[in-house]
Amino acid sequence: MVVYVHPKLKEEIPVLFVVAGNLAVKRKHLALERLIKAEAPGILNTDADRRRILDSFDLLHDRFGDQEPSPAAPQHLYNFLTERKRLMQINALVDAYNLISLKYALALGAHDLSHVDGRVSFNLTTGNELFIPLGATAPEPVTPGEYAYMDEREILCRLDVKQCEKTKVTTETRDCIFIIQGNSATPLEYLRQAASELIDLVAAYCGGSAHLADTKLLDGHLLSV
Repeated sequence: MVVYVHPKLKEEIPVLFVVAGNLAVKRKHLALERLIKAEAPGILNTDADRRRILDSFDLLHDRFGDQEPSPAAPQHLYNFLTERKRLMQINALVDAYNLISLKYALALGAHDLSHVDGRVSFNLTTGNELFIPLGATAPEPVTPGEYAYMDEREILCRLDVKQCEKTKVTTETRDCIFIIQGNSATPLEYLRQAASELIDLVAAYCGGSAHLADTKLLDGHLLSV
């Protein structure tokens, strides 16, 4: 699978994509829950490096025109963990990538490939895109100039904040694509470490197999992973 990246975003936002297939996603996985519980105290003791990464997402949102400032995905998870002293439980696939998001302070998401229309791109919005957020039934207005993950029909994820409804992963998901996004405080090698751990978690708790996807610039130039 190939993901197409806008040249401007390639220069400014480090991102990797992982494709997973032949998954068997459980609603609950006790071994994964025990792992998350064991990791939580270390995550709550946020060190200076993780704090710098989280703060850099705010700068990134300012840079790309977030009109209604929202916390990035890892900050939202960290706030939840701080308040509840536990991680929200959705299903084993979501719980696994949320753990990686918290450990590395990166923005992670997953999209069910059976509901993706055409090719996937990491692009800048024009303001004319269709976007139906997770949990919604009607489209939401889109601001021009934001970064977003899209298929050929609509936005899959606005910034690193809001995912769409149609590609949410469930226990019925068999194939998916993960987004692993950083910011100016995260070198690409750091994202590769997170991707490697995510691939191991997916294999251990959701079965199947996973690998890094290729990326190309929107002009067709192949990028290395």
